[in-house]
Amino acid sequence: MMVDEQAEVIKNKRLIDGVFLMTLKSSEISGSFLPGQFVMIGLDVAGYDPLLRRPFSIAYAEEDGTFSIIYRIVGRGTKILSESKKGKRLAIHGPLGKGFDIPDREMQFVIVSGGMGIAPLLSLAQVLSRDKRSYEFLAGYRTADDMIPVEDILPFELKIRVSTEDGSAGVKGLVSDLIISSLKNTKEPDKGLMIFSCGPMNMLKRIHEIVELYNTPCQVSVESSMACGMGACQGCVMPAARGDARYLRVCKEGPVFWSHEIDWVSIS
Repeated sequence: MMVDEQAEVIKNKRLIDGVFLMTLKSSEISGSFLPGQFVMIGLDVAGYDPLLRRPFSIAYAEEDGTFSIIYRIVGRGTKILSESKKGKRLAIHGPLGKGFDIPDREMQFVIVSGGMGIAPLLSLAQVLSRDKRSYEFLAGYRTADDMIPVEDILPFELKIRVSTEDGSAGVKGLVSDLIISSLKNTKEPDKGLMIFSCGPMNMLKRIHEIVELYNTPCQVSVESSMACGMGACQGCVMPAARGDARYLRVCKEGPVFWSHEIDWVSIS
């Protein structure tokens, strides 16, 4: 159920330098969104700067009718958002977009995040945990300083296998290396394996190359700037690999796509 309402800020907490967790009260959104969907949030400022709402993935929900987002300060809009105090009301619209497709049949699931790409994947892990379905969660960061301590804030238990590019935490190397290890060491190959991922575009491109090699289905959540969030402005398109459409709208056909739907060759 899509809603447009004023939601109360319950919490706006700094997690690491430049990264915040915001919890908002909306029983309609928290009770109806699908993992991978997002909301558009207005900044409630005087005048028209910044004018447009910003898109944020829903990280997880709680039984008290709240949902949370995790965001990084990247510009004026998110800087203003980081200054929102408890009790403030923000205009929210959602849930929007297409979420993850979770198969009914028994499979092995591997969830792979890169940096801030962890945000939409947490809601997926929450649903899989609730349904008592097993999965492996891999998170890649550049350094230990970039690690987001999500295990400390989630309303469910989550164990994460971490890699860092400089080896300052977890396994040294790229998170894509951990995927190859998981694919090679599949415990029950007859069940089949599916990968869910979100992160920088070059990481997703590399993951697509890997899953093509191993003939493994993969869903990717794509991050993009958006103006409307509803598919009208055509401002957040991705090149399509095949089909009638040349482009796919991240806000409407996505933000979750099957990796084979995207023309990765056209993405630099």
